[in-house]
Amino acid sequence: MTHLISCKELVDLVADYMDETISKEARAKFEQHLSECGYCSAYVQQMHMTVKLTSQLSESEGDKPAPDELVDIFRKWKNEQKPD
Repeated sequence: MTHLISCKELVDLVADYMDETISKEARAKFEQHLSECGYCSAYVQQMHMTVKLTSQLSESEGDKPAPDELVDIFRKWKNEQKPD
């Protein structure tokens, strides 16, 4: 399957896509790629969730360091994502 844009190009455009500042043509290519690529679709969903959750933080919560347990969970998840 040939994508109109690459996964890297999609990652480069994700902020503009979420801000709705990309052209109609670029949006169409972006959305077609999402419909064909599960990895990129999951990535964009994660970005939406990140924005949603961080917008719910109060200013004082944003300054707190992440608990060690959370950092460990993230490291474990990241290592699991690496190809063998």
